[in-house]
Amino acid sequence: MLEYLSHHQKSKLDHLQSLSFTSFDGYLELDEATIKNLDLLYNFATNSQKEGTLLWVLDQTKTAMWKRLIRKNIVRPYADQVSIEKRHDMITELIKDRVLLRDLQKHLWKISDIDAIITRLSIWRAVPKDLLNLKESLKSLCDAIALIEKSKNSVLKDIFKS
Repeated sequence: MLEYLSHHQKSKLDHLQSLSFTSFDGYLELDEATIKNLDLLYNFATNSQKEGTLLWVLDQTKTAMWKRLIRKNIVRPYADQVSIEKRHDMITELIKDRVLLRDLQKHLWKISDIDAIITRLSIWRAVPKDLLNLKESLKSLCDAIALIEKSKNSVLKDIFKS
C-alpha cells in the first residue's frame, strides 16, 4: 500500500510510520450491504447521493469536518448502551438549554477543517493561512469548552470531563 501511495502521491511519505487497521471495539461493524440496504449514505431507489438517506435526515452541519464526523457516526454507531445513553443525554441537555446551544454553535462554526489542515501540515503543503486557521480553530474550541465548564449544566460538564 505504501508503494502504491508513494507512486500516486508524487511526494515523499516520510510522515507515515506504519499502517494499522481500524478497531471496531465499542462500535457496530456495518458491512457495505447493510449500509446500502438501510439507505444510510446513498439512496438507490432515487439514485441520490444524499436525499432520502439517514445522512440527509440528520445532516444539519455547516462544515466539511462536521459532515465527515456525522457520516462516520452513521456508519460506525456505538454498540454499547452506556455510550449511546451518554450521547442522548448530551443532545437532550443541549435541546433543553437553547442559549448554551446557540453560544456553542457560535464557537463551533468558527472551527476550520482541522483534519485537512493537519494533513497538509504532515505532508509539508500547508500555507500560512492554514496555520492562522488552526490557531483560530483551537481558540474557538477552547472557548467552547470553557463555555461548557462555566455553564450550570452538570450533565454536560460530566460528559465532557470523561
